[in-house]
Amino acid sequence: MKKNKTEIIILGLIVIVGFGLRLIGIDKHLLWHDEAETVINAQQILDVGYPNGEYKGQPIFENGSYIPSASEKYEYESTNYFGSKYERNKGWLTYYFLAGFLKIFGFSNYSVRLPFVLLSLLTVILIFFLGQAAFSVQVGLLAASIHAFNFWAIFYEQQTRYYALFILLSLLVFYFYHRLQNQRKLLNYFYLTVFLVLLFHTHIVAAACALVFVIYNELVAFRFNIVKFYASWKYWLLFYLLCTLSWWLLVNGFLGVFLPKNGGDFYLWWLFILASFCLAYYVFRLFVKQFYKKKFIQNQTIGLLVNYLVIYVIVAPWLIPGESLVARMFLPLFPILALMIAYLIYQFATLFLEKLYLKATVRIFLCFMIFILLQIFFYNSHYQNHMTEVDWIGNIMQVIESQGADDQTLILVDSNEPSYLLYYDYQTDLVWPLRKSYIDDWPGRMYLIFNYDMDWCSASYFEDWQQLYCLPDRRNYSEKIKSCAKELFTFADKRILLYSCLAKN
Repeated sequence: MKKNKTEIIILGLIVIVGFGLRLIGIDKHLLWHDEAETVINAQQILDVGYPNGEYKGQPIFENGSYIPSASEKYEYESTNYFGSKYERNKGWLTYYFLAGFLKIFGFSNYSVRLPFVLLSLLTVILIFFLGQAAFSVQVGLLAASIHAFNFWAIFYEQQTRYYALFILLSLLVFYFYHRLQNQRKLLNYFYLTVFLVLLFHTHIVAAACALVFVIYNELVAFRFNIVKFYASWKYWLLFYLLCTLSWWLLVNGFLGVFLPKNGGDFYLWWLFILASFCLAYYVFRLFVKQFYKKKFIQNQTIGLLVNYLVIYVIVAPWLIPGESLVARMFLPLFPILALMIAYLIYQFATLFLEKLYLKATVRIFLCFMIFILLQIFFYNSHYQNHMTEVDWIGNIMQVIESQGADDQTLILVDSNEPSYLLYYDYQTDLVWPLRKSYIDDWPGRMYLIFNYDMDWCSASYFEDWQQLYCLPDRRNYSEKIKSCAKELFTFADKRILLYSCLAKN
């Protein structure tokens, strides 16, 4: 009893310190594009019951679009909402979760970020219980502390995004599958299926990876006997499909998948993906078989952790659009890696005490390599310093307000439209989807704001944009700015280009 009490106290201290680290600065900075979009979707739920494509009477654009519009104002349709009034790019669970907090506490930077910090604490606690059940109390505490103090986990779990939720739900799927392998109980099937459904309604790619992980390991458990697999899972698969396909059909999800991309044939692309999956599946089977044969993996849980890691790394890149294939898509691997590192450190200590120095050195070398690879993979100064820090929006808006902007003033921006819409009530639009005639014929005062250090036209992953929006004869504002005053402002390390255009009269 005394030992259990000590473990709880240590875990409590880890959680408290992790909580304190995640609270640092959560109300300091404005919400960047994706965070503001999450809050807007949550507010839409409070207003009309579901996240949709309009806010303050105008469409929301998230990604570049290649779909022509019949609108007099817009040249392009909003890709995420084309053919549907519903948000379909991601599941809605994050928005409903946040909507409850907005209803109770209202909107502030603190109130919309705190809920996700609280979710991250549940992840820390769950890591401990999984580590304790799979390995030992020491491994559980060490893994929990690794995640609690992980700089990149803190950085992402502070944000008003799905990150903290899909890390937690991915870990819950792994946790209950681990339990299912040890105890084929009805309750474990139920919880595993429920958390797979919830993960689908948070992030579809993470859910697909988790589903492939479960199906693959179940096929291995049943020695690839499809009949036995079907007999065990038929009702749970039916439940899963009912809870996911109903939403997919509601939001017209298939249209979103097969939208044309820059004139490419998406059907051939998906055929290529299917063939790649089949190849990866057989390669992975061979890989795992050799690992067990050579006894590189002797612990069952370590084998599951490696399975999850490899499957996620194989599956996720094929399902994520090129511009979204960034480090944050792999955040569910944080708890997996924390458990693996903790186990290796525990093995190192045990082997070192047994004077097996060579084996101990191998373990600590593996830990060091994982740590270095994590830092290289997740370090992105451009994302951290330029995309997520948008306090300059407040600075440039102060300049505009000091010049007498009113509700008839049009503000055109090259990025972060949701942030402007969330914090300010001016008429604000993204510049690139607008028709040139709309910009040229605007009768009143107009401002154009460009982030000088975030030139979308020079970004390598927006090569298609260069053909549609960035060539000199395609820039819809090129004529308008010839008669506008031009100023370059510097706020901290951000350079912002402002064009001030007087009313026509």
